[in-house]
Amino acid sequence: MNELRQLLHDTSATEPPDHLDLTEVVRLGGRRRRHRRAATVASVAAATAMVAVVGATVGGPGPDGPAPATDGSAGPSVTLDEARPAVEGTDYRVLASRLEDRRRAERFVGVTDDGQGVVLRASTGRGGRTPVGIVDPSDGATSWLPGGPQPLDETSTIALGEDRLVFRESHWSDERLAVRVLDRAAGTWSTMRWPGLPPAQAYSPTEHDGRLYLTLYTEPGQAEHELWSVSLDDSSDVRDEHATVVGDLDVTGDELTWSDGSTGTAARVHVRDLVSGEEQSIDPHLDPGCGVQALERIGDRLLLGQVCGRSRDRLQVVTTEGDRVLTIDDAGVGGHIGDGGRVAVVSGGEGGPYVLDPVSGELWAVGAATSLWTSREPVPDGSDLTLWSTIQEVGGEPAPGVEPGADDGPATEHLVEWLS
Repeated sequence: MNELRQLLHDTSATEPPDHLDLTEVVRLGGRRRRHRRAATVASVAAATAMVAVVGATVGGPGPDGPAPATDGSAGPSVTLDEARPAVEGTDYRVLASRLEDRRRAERFVGVTDDGQGVVLRASTGRGGRTPVGIVDPSDGATSWLPGGPQPLDETSTIALGEDRLVFRESHWSDERLAVRVLDRAAGTWSTMRWPGLPPAQAYSPTEHDGRLYLTLYTEPGQAEHELWSVSLDDSSDVRDEHATVVGDLDVTGDELTWSDGSTGTAARVHVRDLVSGEEQSIDPHLDPGCGVQALERIGDRLLLGQVCGRSRDRLQVVTTEGDRVLTIDDAGVGGHIGDGGRVAVVSGGEGGPYVLDPVSGELWAVGAATSLWTSREPVPDGSDLTLWSTIQEVGGEPAPGVEPGADDGPATEHLVEWLS
């Protein structure tokens, strides 16, 4: 793990070859996991393994703790070692688990807006088709969706609404975006493409009010990406949003938030009201040499996963006014965050996973299993449901504190209700 992290830092400090866009590799880390299958581009999967967020839940400042900084100072700062142990049954309860081993190969890919878990099973057959299931949190039972296995890109769940589920269709390397849509009421699947969308690699699609917002990567080696949107109801409705995006993007409520990819004091976070069109630019007060590798927004809190040199990573929480709320400054913290509805989930290497309440600043450590990646799959804003993953073995050896068993697989996926 340390070697992978060093490789990421080394590559971020040097000029990339023409055939590899490292900006895109880092951005994709938030959408892909360390254990993606061979169907994913191998070089991307290897790089994203390094980027998996190592986060923390810490007994940090609560509502009566230190006030957010307003002068650009770091504000309260904690490390992973300061995480407060979470107690199952008091702080959280596990509603369902799935072993992602060679026999079952099921994993959670998000939570629907009506509070159901969604799982994908490993692709079956020569066409790489993937069964999709809905998990009832009340009993953990899975109902497999009609239509049978679908031609999905297993790494890109886009939207899980009450009316429809949206996934990227397989053939990830194609330069024309295609999505597979389930009409939940009718139980039917369809494919959508947009002929008016420029030929390009499309990244970070996220849904709001029936539109997908995404960035286009048109030329190898380019650092800048173009922000576009398309309608999920009209294939002719394609719109250039006239914004440059290098970092990450997220939609919360009626606001689209993105980072521009700059580093240090030049870095900015931008917020656009998708109803009025008004925009604001936020100074997150990054330290020199720090760059935003991932962004998640929970309420009025911006969670910025940063790489700050070869041995310094951090997770920083700032408000939409630019005030610094909390900094997790630790060599174990990487560049990506899992959106857990009203909390954030971050991995922790040989400890964790961890849970962060970005409003109170409290951090918790959940168990002592190994957690090397973090899911960024869709979870409804404000939901008490969340997802995290742990692995049972690293390099063939049991993880610390974990007894190997006959049925243990390399990864366990958890659908969790957060109670604290």
